[in-house]
Amino acid sequence: MRSAKRPRLQRRSGGVGSWFWPISRSLPTSLGLSTTEVTQLQAALRTLLSPLDFESLGAWRAESRKTIAALIRAETSVSFLPVAGEAPYQADRQIDLAQYAEHFHTMDKTTPYYRATGTHAFTWQTMRPTYERPDRAAWLKSEFYNEWVRPQRLCQPCGLIAVRSPAELPCPPFESFSGLAGLWFYSDRDEPRVTGERELTILQVLLPAFEAGLHLVVRCAQERQRVAHVLATLGEGAMLVHASGRVVYENPALQRMLAQDTEERRLLVECTRMGRVVLALAGRRGAKSNAEEIVTPGEQRLRTAAGSYRVRGTLLGPEVLGSGPMALVMLERTTPERLAFTDLHERYQLTQREAAVSQLLAQGRSNAQVARLLGISIHTARRHAERVLMKLGVHSRAGVADKLVSN
Repeated sequence: MRSAKRPRLQRRSGGVGSWFWPISRSLPTSLGLSTTEVTQLQAALRTLLSPLDFESLGAWRAESRKTIAALIRAETSVSFLPVAGEAPYQADRQIDLAQYAEHFHTMDKTTPYYRATGTHAFTWQTMRPTYERPDRAAWLKSEFYNEWVRPQRLCQPCGLIAVRSPAELPCPPFESFSGLAGLWFYSDRDEPRVTGERELTILQVLLPAFEAGLHLVVRCAQERQRVAHVLATLGEGAMLVHASGRVVYENPALQRMLAQDTEERRLLVECTRMGRVVLALAGRRGAKSNAEEIVTPGEQRLRTAAGSYRVRGTLLGPEVLGSGPMALVMLERTTPERLAFTDLHERYQLTQREAAVSQLLAQGRSNAQVARLLGISIHTARRHAERVLMKLGVHSRAGVADKLVSN
């Protein structure tokens, strides 16, 4: 037996923007779209297929919801996409997710329905047999319908669901949602459409585009994770700055450097500024036009009371990480790194307070400045300073600075 061919969307000869489906027992027999609706359908297809054309993944999700909602006349739209670094759940209006997570998720039959059905387009007409058990009267009397669906105005759901590997789209702590991605659309009132065939047909047309866009997003997320893994192993500080100027990643070495310098804020500002300068210069030079281009404008020297640094910025073209151009900023300490408290304690038996005093003495601070910065009396600061000099076996603040660096 030959498998049934998927019906093709065809244009009627009787008018511009009029479409119909060939007769099928599983799909609607006709679909009429105005010229405006055809334009909306084309816009929705372009959006779903082009996640990398947007400034961020969130912007792509928002525009996808917007274009489809206009086409199927929905009043509320929701996106669910559990990708690292993104809020899994995005919606047009605030929905009480805490209440759902605490109570109503146990009554929701949505997840089992999606997993049983697989990747598909759906409307309430296709879902209702799952919910209206044993009959519609029971559904209308149910707690889930009366205490969740109606108060949250999540009526007459329809949308697109893609089911992938749970490893590709992990969703802790709600493991039952791992592997699922979707766009949901709702009406404010429970007034069923006559058949829902129009909405179902439009969503079925959009489903392959949604699958293709999602596949690209997942692959790009995997590439970002690989890059993050490499950056995490570096001894130098590393930061990724998005084309919007937003810092999207800091590796552990950078976080450690910032935490150990009293001028942490200044270092962070300078690194971020370097990333934005790289992006701005590359944009003026047309670097964004070359998807694989890597541009390195130069470097900057910085000096704080704790040490000296070198900041370098590099442009990663749109296809390097698969999510638009980004600036990779590297922070390298060019002076020896100061010993951590645990090392100072083990090597010189300094107390935590003495370690803090030693750091300030190494910066050339006077006893009066130490007292002010630590909120202690000048007499206490002097006693701490004397004990630090004695334990380190030195006679000056310069000697303290030499002892505090790792050899």
